[in-house]
Amino acid sequence: MPPDQGVTVGAHASSGKRPAVARRDATPPRYRESLEQVPNAPRTFLAIGQSPRRRPCPKVTRRQGARGAGCRWTASSDVGCRPHRPTARGSYRTVSPNQQSRFHLTARPNRRTFLGGALAGGAVLLGGATLVGCGSGSTAGTRAASAGPQKKGGTLRLALFNDGPGSIDPHLQSVTNDACRAVNAHDYLAYRKLGTSEVEYRLAESITSNATGDVWTVKLRDGVVSHQGKKLSADDVIYSIKRMFSLAGSPSNAMLGFIDPKGVVKKDDLTVVFNLPAPYAEFIYPMMTVTSVIVPDGYDPKTNPDGFGPFKISKYEAASLTVYDRFDDYYGQVAWVDQVRASEITDPQARLNALIGGQVDYSDVPAEQVKVYESNAAYNLVTNKTGGFRPIAMNCQVSPYDQVAVRQALRLLVDRDQLVTQAFNGSATAASDLHSPHDPDFRSDLVRTQDIDQAKSLLKQAGYEDLQVELFTAEFAPGVTATTQVFAEQAKAAGVDVKITTLQTNAYFGDRYLTYPLSMSSWSEPPSYLAQVAFSDLKASTFKETHFEDAEFESLYKQANRQMDDAKRGDLKGQMQEIQFERGGYIIPAFINNVDAYTTNVVGAVESTDGYPMGFHYNQLSLA
Repeated sequence: MPPDQGVTVGAHASSGKRPAVARRDATPPRYRESLEQVPNAPRTFLAIGQSPRRRPCPKVTRRQGARGAGCRWTASSDVGCRPHRPTARGSYRTVSPNQQSRFHLTARPNRRTFLGGALAGGAVLLGGATLVGCGSGSTAGTRAASAGPQKKGGTLRLALFNDGPGSIDPHLQSVTNDACRAVNAHDYLAYRKLGTSEVEYRLAESITSNATGDVWTVKLRDGVVSHQGKKLSADDVIYSIKRMFSLAGSPSNAMLGFIDPKGVVKKDDLTVVFNLPAPYAEFIYPMMTVTSVIVPDGYDPKTNPDGFGPFKISKYEAASLTVYDRFDDYYGQVAWVDQVRASEITDPQARLNALIGGQVDYSDVPAEQVKVYESNAAYNLVTNKTGGFRPIAMNCQVSPYDQVAVRQALRLLVDRDQLVTQAFNGSATAASDLHSPHDPDFRSDLVRTQDIDQAKSLLKQAGYEDLQVELFTAEFAPGVTATTQVFAEQAKAAGVDVKITTLQTNAYFGDRYLTYPLSMSSWSEPPSYLAQVAFSDLKASTFKETHFEDAEFESLYKQANRQMDDAKRGDLKGQMQEIQFERGGYIIPAFINNVDAYTTNVVGAVESTDGYPMGFHYNQLSLA
């Protein structure tokens, strides 16, 4: 089929919708020292079978309705249970970054970029979206931000988390505030629709594929102009793609590893054709990550700082302040406010003090202080629920974690509901060691609960009855330290002694990163299940925290990339999740919420599914 006659990505493949998976959360801001200056600072989301025996599985709870008809269970070994995938399923046209085992990174990966909202990708810098329909709104106990008529004018002042010196170059993002600059000063072919997990076309008018998924055609929106008056064209897309691949250390390289830049060609002024080396079914998701910015042809942050976004950056002080001025010729929602001043403040209490003192209009609220602000009528709270998570990574290539029995035992030690309460003050949702809860093929039917007796049995089987482990961590995200403490306490019930070693954040993500036997991590909402797999779960992944290397898993991943049928691809993804559930290297106890506080004069704030306050879409906010 010619590329122009392919299927349009972003629409439901069929009308049969399956029950939406409850939205989990993204990742709040990380802590550090203190302020000194007033205004704002964004939050960060920092951002791994044997002979079958059939028997009912006592360790996995079946959730009726989560995936349609029920499941039948088959134990594939003594260390894990394999639920058969239910047949009933809704179908969505999904799209995501699944790299083909090739990553064009030419420098050491910068994990801090992916440690925050989308720098975690969120994050990862995963500001992407899924095609699952999830509505927005506030949760019980929080008030939605002010609604009402919006008017132009004024300066919006933000207290954002200071996660260190970053970059004004959108293709070299290394901290979460870089994502803020990218989203406001630049634009994307497609992105997550604000307040939902749905795909929204931006600079692209359509994205279609041929029948086999190895040729994708992007038609651009006509009439879009840059800050300097340049009209959007195919040349800008081609320049942007090639620029991402040419920059050493660009996080975009990992997400776009399935692309051969030489195969990206211009068909006409508003049409770009991507000739891929191999079929890639979920093409759109990598284009929606926060680093996949489209810049004008010839862009250079120093000599030609042009952009297609709703704001122009008029002032930039690294790790301190960014000032955005409204761009009146933006093709989309022209900003309501004249200016945005985003100040970066490290200490969370200092950010709240700036809010209380009337120096800013926005700050995030740590989970332990939410109840205090709920009762204060001077502020409106918005609770963001995404799939951000703070996992414990077990290095599957290092003893004792190279034994599946040990990995499963450590997973069974965790009382997830208790951890949600104690580590996150209830501002999270229990998880069961699988990521990407908003992916339409998420296996919500796979549920793990604490079982100390089974954990002891598995450890005895593996020869580790008196197991002692060292858990490496740093205070790079809220809840990380508390998670280590709760885990260590819960592990005592099975006789496991957990020593916690806390390093400085910069040292933690230095040369030793990706070598720890047991360590903490943090990821923001991934753009899709396969996107997260590409980042962390493959032998060739950029961020191999668990060093999970499984031939069956890798084979299914490659098949999923090439499978254009939604239902069949969903089944493959389901099998991949079964493998991760049975023998993966991540302990994922919870999906985290984060809460934003706005003064009552801020109008238009909604829940953000990517974990960023307003998804960093400040052109949607106004002042009363």
